[in-house]
Order: sequence, then C-alpha cells, then structure tokens
Amino acid sequence: MGSITVVQECSSYMNDPYGFDDVYDSRLPEVHRGFTLGDMSPTSSCSLIDTDDETSELPEVHGDITLGDMSPISSYSIIDTADGVSRLIDDISLHIPDKVSRIVDSSELTLFLDVKGVNLGRGGTVSILQIRVHPTSETFLVDIYRLGWQAFTTPGKLYPSETMKSILSSSLVPKVFFDVRNGPSALFSQFKISVENVLDIQLMEFYTRDFKVNNSTQLMGFWECLTHDPGITPATRATCRKIRDKGRTLFAPNHGGRPEIFNLRPLNNDLKDCIIQDLILMSVLYDCYIERLTISTRLIVEAEVKSKLMDLQSQNYPKGNRSPRKYGY
Repeated sequence: MGSITVVQECSSYMNDPYGFDDVYDSRLPEVHRGFTLGDMSPTSSCSLIDTDDETSELPEVHGDITLGDMSPISSYSIIDTADGVSRLIDDISLHIPDKVSRIVDSSELTLFLDVKGVNLGRGGTVSILQIRVHPTSETFLVDIYRLGWQAFTTPGKLYPSETMKSILSSSLVPKVFFDVRNGPSALFSQFKISVENVLDIQLMEFYTRDFKVNNSTQLMGFWECLTHDPGITPATRATCRKIRDKGRTLFAPNHGGRPEIFNLRPLNNDLKDCIIQDLILMSVLYDCYIERLTISTRLIVEAEVKSKLMDLQSQNYPKGNRSPRKYGY
C-alpha cells in the first residue's frame, strides 16, 4: 500500500490540529453555563480537587456531560494538587487488570488521552493532560502547568507503587489517542515518559474504512471522522462544532487565539468545554471503530503505533507540531 497522508497543510494543522473549518449554524442555542451538547439544560459541573485532607475521597460531581439526547456519559474533575493526583492514581489503579487481554472486553480499563500545550511535540511544553476512564466514564483534567513533575511522580496512597508515569508506561493499561505523534512526543521530550499499549483512533478509522464508500488513501482528521460517523446526529454534530469553535478562537492562532491560553488559570470555561468535548467525542469514535476492528487489523494498528512511538524517541525526530501526517504503509 502506498503512502498515506492527511490533507491539511502544515501551517493549518499547527494552528488547528483537527483541521475542520466548517461554519456552524448560528441559530443553535447559546451555551451559557455548564457543559451542554444540544438544546438541553446545563449538564455538567466541575469539581476542583484541591484539598490536602488525606481521608477525603474523589469529589462528588453533580452534573454530567451528555451528547445530544443520549444519556449522561461523563463527569469531570480538575486535578491540580499532589493529593488530587494520589487519589486519581488510586482511582485508576482499582481497575488495572492482572494481565493484558488481546480481545477487547467492554469492562476492560481503557484510558482515552489527549494533551494540550504550547507547540506540542518534540521541544513543546505540556499544559494539560486530559484523561477519560473507561468503563467509569470519569474525565479528569490534570494541570501539568501547575504540577510539573509532581503529576507523574506522585504515588497513590492505596497503591503506592503506582504513579501516573507507571500507568502511562504500563503494558497492562490500554490507552487511546487520536494521532499519536504530538502528545506522546511532548510527554517523552519533557518528562521522559514512554507511553505503552496504545491504539490510534485515526489509524483505526483507516483500517476499518469501507473503501467501497470512501476509497481515499488519506488519513482523515478528527472532525472529518465525526462527519462520517453515523452514530452522531447532524444537530448534535453542529452543536459540537459550535463548542469547538468557541474554544478554537481562544487557542488557535489562525482563528485569532494563542496556545499560551492553556497556561492561564483558572481555565476559561469555553476552553474547558472544548477540550472535555474532545475526549467524549474520541470515545464515541473509538466505540464506532472498535466494533469493526478485527484481531488482525488491531495487530496492524498496534504495530504501526509502536513503530511511530519509537520514532518519537529518536534524537533525529523533528521538533514541533507535526503535519501533514505520513505513514509508509
């Protein structure tokens, strides 16, 4: 098979990594508070884990995030203290299996991951690590800008042998990214973390694509995948674009934003809604593609991801945000 590329130009991708410039319907309802997708009541509130009380549990979150008219699928918390990191580590560690299963089970622990920062990639700086935990549907924004190394080296209290670094590096914990290059590259460059056992949604789409319908040999961008996903209604997709566009005007230079906003505290609400939405939509795409992924194609995706992750650690790997994406299949 020949070379596969993403159609975005490099400058466009660096400013708009999901590369989808559709105009949303201006008649869609405004989102005033909470996090909503569709013409619904506010469906999310955010809890801040900032206490030093060693006996406290993960906070109760009273709101949920929903997609359209679907049932609630996520709550989220911000992690910005070492104590909060410890409790997050314990929360994840409860679900770590004793051994890896090659066949995906619906109850298996899976971490959906995204990284936000400035000039992500080799030499870039990480501001926020986004984590969505399956099967609990909990979503966490880990404040790397404030915590630095503490985010990755602070152990759990119930599981003192586990840290964020050990979990990200563990072959026992499946992880999911959309385009593995920039986030894992920044984590390795800045914190020497080698992410293991990773699936890439962008590659999953390609290897499960119906080439009778779409015979392109190009990898699709994030929002292009959502456009082709039959599981999301046009109305919900349009509302998702509006939330995305509000956030993009804040951080994307070609839309009037600047990536340094990821380092401002407290996080802007529109920015927060945008990046939380990314994680939820990642899980929606994953569910769509994992059902089509055979054992053999899964092994191909895993091998390609592993090869790319090894390239990221090479001294010759270019600095900065990488695009267009090219694979030698």
